[in-house]
Amino acid sequence: MSLDEKFRQTFRDEAAELLAELEDALLSLETRPDDTVLVERAFRALHTLKGSGAMFGFETIVTLAHETETIFDRIRRSELRAERTIIDLALSVKDAIRASLDGGDTPASDAELIGKLRKIGPVEAESKKAEPDSPELPECETVEAGSEVAESHSRVGDAASGRVNVFRVRFRPDPDVFRSGTNPVRLLDELRGLGECEAVAHARHIPSLDKIDAERCYVLWDIILATRYDANALHDVFAFVEHESELTIERLREPVEEAPKRLGEILVERGDIRAEEVEEIVRGKRLLGQMLVEAGLVSHDDVRAALAEQRQMTAAAERQHDNGDEGPTTIRVNLGKLDSLVNLVGELVTAQARLARSAEEGDRSSITSINEEIERHVVNLRGLAMEMRMVAIGETYARFFRLVRDLSRQLDKDVELVTEGSETELDKRIIDKLVEPLTHLIRNAIDHGIEPVQARAEAGKPSRATVRLSAEHSAGMIRIHVADDGRGLDEADILERAVENGVVSQDASLSREEIFALVFEPGFSTAAEVTDLSGRGVGMDIVRRTVDALNGSLSVQSERSVGTTVTMNIPLTLAIMDGLLVRVDGEHYVLPLASVLECIERNEESTYTTNGRRLIEVREKLIPFLSLRDELSTGGTPPPVSQVVIAETGDGRVGLVVDEVIGQTQAVVKSLGSISRSAASVSAATILGDGTVALVLDIARLVAEVSGAGSGTVKEEV
Repeated sequence: MSLDEKFRQTFRDEAAELLAELEDALLSLETRPDDTVLVERAFRALHTLKGSGAMFGFETIVTLAHETETIFDRIRRSELRAERTIIDLALSVKDAIRASLDGGDTPASDAELIGKLRKIGPVEAESKKAEPDSPELPECETVEAGSEVAESHSRVGDAASGRVNVFRVRFRPDPDVFRSGTNPVRLLDELRGLGECEAVAHARHIPSLDKIDAERCYVLWDIILATRYDANALHDVFAFVEHESELTIERLREPVEEAPKRLGEILVERGDIRAEEVEEIVRGKRLLGQMLVEAGLVSHDDVRAALAEQRQMTAAAERQHDNGDEGPTTIRVNLGKLDSLVNLVGELVTAQARLARSAEEGDRSSITSINEEIERHVVNLRGLAMEMRMVAIGETYARFFRLVRDLSRQLDKDVELVTEGSETELDKRIIDKLVEPLTHLIRNAIDHGIEPVQARAEAGKPSRATVRLSAEHSAGMIRIHVADDGRGLDEADILERAVENGVVSQDASLSREEIFALVFEPGFSTAAEVTDLSGRGVGMDIVRRTVDALNGSLSVQSERSVGTTVTMNIPLTLAIMDGLLVRVDGEHYVLPLASVLECIERNEESTYTTNGRRLIEVREKLIPFLSLRDELSTGGTPPPVSQVVIAETGDGRVGLVVDEVIGQTQAVVKSLGSISRSAASVSAATILGDGTVALVLDIARLVAEVSGAGSGTVKEEV
């Protein structure tokens, strides 16, 4: 990949986040059109898209963003209101920009969109005048190198309406910045849009004409910016060149009650001159700037930059106090690096397990001590690695508001999306894989589950239907629910369609849960006709296949005229898990520790068999149990004394009889090949310290298999 393409790809990644931010703000504006914070969010996203797109030659994106930004600037000034027509148009612009970034066809003609945007009306000259409570900051003034030192003061207008921050920026682009297609001057133009600024270009590093390379950049800039934005906005401007450039952004405290800093103090603080040199020059009783230049201690450019800072600080001192905003608190980490880190942690976990085994066999105190230290570091490193991979599922929720909005209009239904548990965290890789199944579930709920407005009124339901998307942690898994308050599933209709399609036989006897599970069969659909939304029986099959690939499980609950809830149980991460290592007939197995409650010794006096059900008494409660030796068909002779692992599943507690409980372990999860997919109770494998392989069991699926086979495993009994 060329350097230019590398930078363009970086822009695409950044733009995707900006577009998500823009869409979220626009959808929220539909219900809160007078929320100025939302207007500012949309405006800032468009502004950053415009500036960054211009740097890399995305002219169409620049034009679309600029025209839309102009409209939102008018909304900020209360000249327009964020009405639905404007929101619709802005969302179309977002879609067009997304399509342009992906290299595909845009949903609508770019020229047509631009025409619609301009029909809303350009900003009139008089509308640009700042109201007393919303001042317009003047444009950036760039001071040419070699001009005379200016001693006059410029003023920022009255700031009764908002806080103004003053920033000192020193920007020295990478000498090869031109070769990546970046024009630093455009970055200065972006700063101009943030407030009042003065920029001084330093030319002292430009070589003589016979040595100059026209493709290299030799200039650095000192910039003083007074703006209503915080440091995040400045970092956005330099986002695509910050790591390859010398850039410092420093927010200056505003001396509200003190006199503004003297020129010498600023130069010393900036590191351009030593305090002793200032003291010596000041004794001459002449203008400090002139004396410093004549003495050869600083250049004209240095003095002008310091004077610009003095002017802006003076103006800020006359306006208001500074409350001290914080800088950026988040960073972006490449997912490939995170994967490498997790793989490294996995190898370290395996090595630690081998060392533990050697320590047990060798009985050397020094090895044991080293093992304890490595184990402590491994735990800390593992926790850190997992935290880096974990992201809040709320980031995924955001995209579904647009989906519900568009489908509601397309189907002429009034549907509201309600989300819960947005702070619930799980592995980034898993979140990415959940987008498609969640999309199908929500589409299915709106298309099939939610009734038309008239039908809801006749049924005595509110005209506005609700689709609820929620997430919660449960026994080391995450449960994601997609619920609607629609018509519910019709068991008879589902069974009839299943028989017609040959999914089940005519005389099949299925439970309520088994009938509901048929909707996930390939090609199954209850739709009367095929539309562009549904009817081919593909979507729900994709849901099941995706959940299976994630070692998760699906369940459906439904009641006629009340609604339907689809629940996905998904592991938090696919990388490393805490497990309980057990032995059955000489083979090792790992049970997810998050599902394990306790381990007890099996006592024949406390076990019962009733109507084919095997139960064990645990603290005056009867809990169903099953033997892993029997269910896994390992054969062999069971030991005289066995142990029972009490685990928690979605249907209650269950006991698993094993030969021996070895202890807790950290399992580096390895996926299995397609040949093992028929064994639903086995979710993965791991490598033990001695190099042998242990299978990771899925307790919930194991119990479900046994229940389906009629072994008599049931919920616990009081």
